[in-house]
Amino acid sequence: MGVYCIWVQICAVQTLLSIISKLCLYCAIIAITCTKFLLSIYSEPDGVIDMKTKIMSAIPLVAIVASLGLITTAIPAAHAQVSVPSTATILGVCGLTPLPTAINYGVLAPNAESSDQTLAITNTGNAQTNVLVRGSDWSIPLISNAMLVSATHYSLTSGQAYGSKTALTGTDTQLTTLTALQQKNTFWQLKATLNDPATVGPTTQVVTLTGQC
Repeated sequence: MGVYCIWVQICAVQTLLSIISKLCLYCAIIAITCTKFLLSIYSEPDGVIDMKTKIMSAIPLVAIVASLGLITTAIPAAHAQVSVPSTATILGVCGLTPLPTAINYGVLAPNAESSDQTLAITNTGNAQTNVLVRGSDWSIPLISNAMLVSATHYSLTSGQAYGSKTALTGTDTQLTTLTALQQKNTFWQLKATLNDPATVGPTTQVVTLTGQC
């Protein structure tokens, strides 16, 4: 914006200087013409050319000079102008945001099923993303596989029975597809099937979501 204002000011100054210089030139031409006319009046002998004839002969010349001055000053000054094209490439990115950031299945007795837990997944990017999911075994401090990863089931449909849901695995598996800024709900359920019968206390599992775009 500042560069544009400076350019406008420079153009205005150039135009003003051009008009002033042209006006000075035309005034000089008119002055010279009038001077020659006055000298011719007093240099000629009486009776050779009368006053009326000299005035009539000078009028067309003065009119032409004045007309040229008006026409020329009306022509705007020419300025250099160039267009600069600009380009940019927008990178397509995808990002995943889960809500909530952790799933709590509550307190379960062995072989009991939890209620459905809703996990909303949002694509925060500007490109479509394929969402992959994998998980780890359930563990407690002294037992790394207290429950197998497959004890967790998930679905894209609310209200499905535990047995009808998809069992979580340890390898990336297609979960869903999200367009830019789209959000989908997923539904998760755990059956406390103990892999180690001595499992007691809080257990943890890590579910990993991966977005491919």
